[in-house]
Amino acid sequence: MTLNYPVGYSRGLKPRRDDLRGRFRRFRDRDRQRPGPDPQPYVEPDQDDLDSPPVESWDSITDADEQPDLGKFITGFKDQENNGSCGAEGTTQFTEILRRQRGMDFVELNPLSLYHYTSGGVDRGSGVDENLVYAQSTGIVPMSDRDRSEGFLTPVSAANQATAMDYRIGECFDVEDQADFAHALMLGYPVVFGWDAHCVCAVKLLRSHKGTRYFKAAGSWGAWVDPWERERRYRVTDDYRDYLRSEITPGYHLLSLDEPEIERYGAWAGRTVTWDE
Repeated sequence: MTLNYPVGYSRGLKPRRDDLRGRFRRFRDRDRQRPGPDPQPYVEPDQDDLDSPPVESWDSITDADEQPDLGKFITGFKDQENNGSCGAEGTTQFTEILRRQRGMDFVELNPLSLYHYTSGGVDRGSGVDENLVYAQSTGIVPMSDRDRSEGFLTPVSAANQATAMDYRIGECFDVEDQADFAHALMLGYPVVFGWDAHCVCAVKLLRSHKGTRYFKAAGSWGAWVDPWERERRYRVTDDYRDYLRSEITPGYHLLSLDEPEIERYGAWAGRTVTWDE
């Protein structure tokens, strides 16, 4: 489905870069247990192997079991306003979720401090992979140290750079296909990805409906709701529409699993953040 952009917003996601392919381990090659100091929350459930469940089993999994909802770790939705910064916004939302998931206090981070590096000094967008690389190496400046009014062109001060090092992400895994995408959400991994030149962060796998498997993703347009999503709800049964009302609240996108453009824009799962060595 083509994305319906709100008035005043523009496409800003660039395709993944060939030179960054292989920069992140594949999701299916991850270690089962998350690294880091004790305690270690959200260790994956014991399983025979690390392969994603076969597609034919998804219906029974998503419908029978309550799926992890990482939306509970979202304190506020990002709003890129008139910048093409969705790659940085989605990566920042992803980082904030990972911090909260690990039990850290909420600290609002500034996506434009990340976009300063990945934009190349011109507001023409950036790639998810570029933003993840910088989020790992340089971190993201807290909003309390640098607010959005400074924009993305203002250089990041040495003091801000030092502070941002405390707000880096750790492991990210390259999600290569639809099966891994669904499996990551089943296991409680947020997934940041691209779709129709826009970056969002998937937070929960939803029940299937008439053979279509849906999930919800946090957007970067504040509490705006896509009218296309409202239309799509009318094509479902009354029971499923009632179910969606409790899931797709303002700020979320409703998407089917065949919509992420994984090969073109990429998708990455994360499971921890940096810690003091």
